[in-house]
Amino acid sequence: MFLTKYILIENNFINFVSIINLLNTLKMKKLFTLFVFLFVTIFLSHAQTQRMVMYEGFSNASCAPCAAANPGLTALVLSNPTKVVGIKYQTNWPGTDPMNAQTQTWVQPRVNYYNITGVPGTRVDGEAISLTQTNINNHYNNPSPFFLEVNHTFNAAEDSVFVEVKIEAAQDYTGSQLVLHTAMIENHISFASAPGSNGEKNFYKVMRAMYPNATGTSLPGTWVLGQDTTINFAIKIPSYIYNFDEIAFVTFIQSNGNKAVLQAAKTLKDLYASILSHNIPQAPGCYDDFAFELTVVNQGKTPITSFDIEYGIVGQTLMTYNWTGAGLAYGETVNITLPSITLPGGNISVIAEIKNPNGGINESLDGTIVQGQILPVSGYTAVPLAEAFTSTTFPPTNWAIVSDDNIKWERSTAAGFGITPGGSARIAFYSSPNGALDHLYMKGIDLTSISNPMLTFSLAHARYSASYTDRLIIELSTNCGDTWTSIYNKAGDNLKTVSTFVTSSFTPTAT
Repeated sequence: MFLTKYILIENNFINFVSIINLLNTLKMKKLFTLFVFLFVTIFLSHAQTQRMVMYEGFSNASCAPCAAANPGLTALVLSNPTKVVGIKYQTNWPGTDPMNAQTQTWVQPRVNYYNITGVPGTRVDGEAISLTQTNINNHYNNPSPFFLEVNHTFNAAEDSVFVEVKIEAAQDYTGSQLVLHTAMIENHISFASAPGSNGEKNFYKVMRAMYPNATGTSLPGTWVLGQDTTINFAIKIPSYIYNFDEIAFVTFIQSNGNKAVLQAAKTLKDLYASILSHNIPQAPGCYDDFAFELTVVNQGKTPITSFDIEYGIVGQTLMTYNWTGAGLAYGETVNITLPSITLPGGNISVIAEIKNPNGGINESLDGTIVQGQILPVSGYTAVPLAEAFTSTTFPPTNWAIVSDDNIKWERSTAAGFGITPGGSARIAFYSSPNGALDHLYMKGIDLTSISNPMLTFSLAHARYSASYTDRLIIELSTNCGDTWTSIYNKAGDNLKTVSTFVTSSFTPTAT
């Protein structure tokens, strides 16, 4: 009996065979039994289990830096569905936010708990560190002392939900002031028009209520291996929920002693396939055709044996690709290359969407659609080329903008030298988050008739303070964007054209 238990526990460990061989050398039955018993006891007391990383974000619908940072944070959470549990608290500052007005009762205690003094704010497993792939991987690879599972079901009238949280100790554990937090979230809230002043219309993993309250449920401080408990909640669905189908629950065990999150979990849909990554190019190139390369992941409980992908050029008739397989279990992925589509000239918007998993309906739209621009260099403009940004069309025809945040290049009516009508291209560093890259691509230019081509431009730049450094780089490519050469690169004092610091949004005069 001991040996059977040992085999079940150790079947994932490479020392299994060597231990069995050692046991086979023991001749005395009593010694054999004693050795197995002792080994099993030692092993069980040091067991651990896979950690899910807990991301808590603080944001506001009227916070410009939040609008800039959120797309990148959301992309990280969505691209790590089997590693990260996410929740977003919408604060009541710096401006209007209807989601906060509905949830401030639970938001403010979390703001106070972490002493959040500005948004966007981030906590990863309770730590004040950035959400990056490196930090996700580092925390994910740190095992947890607890198993944690959460499930929810709706009543027949679909006006209430029943939540079950299961906790089990994966090892003997003693902690400080352990609590269980359980929250209802909406995976995706979409507005027809921005509800605040920062332009955001889509919000992800938004906290809608916490149970039994924002301080959580107290847990024992000492656990022994195998000790378990189940906590249940019967919840009336709030009237302010935007989309019933996007309701989910997250739960996490936290130590109030040091604020460390020890384990996290989220409810899973039954049938849910999404796009984990794609190859839509983010820079101009020479394309005659394009083939989507997609990684699809099963985020639901039910193994997936088939799904459809609708894909093509936005505004044209989309094509359908059907995938079938032996079955993708939860968290498993499949790489798919779709047939090529022929590209017309100009900037092209393309789209791909996962539909009909197992012939049914995707139970969440979160991450099921990818859309982006392909920027083919189709034909080249003769020189000389002059662009004064006087047209209200921006970017100019056959130019392109690529940005990793919501703060992008834009047209300004400010212009140097008193030119009328005036115009310039502007990037608002004032609202742009740290590390953001914002690209403005010119259209292709034919330089074959010029032996010594020259680019000239005028600029104005003011620094916010000595602690903040902005950079302007001009690069050129002669091989369709495969490689780039820097021909201008200045930052900080070398870039500024204003001698004093400017702590408000800067618009230069004509001089």
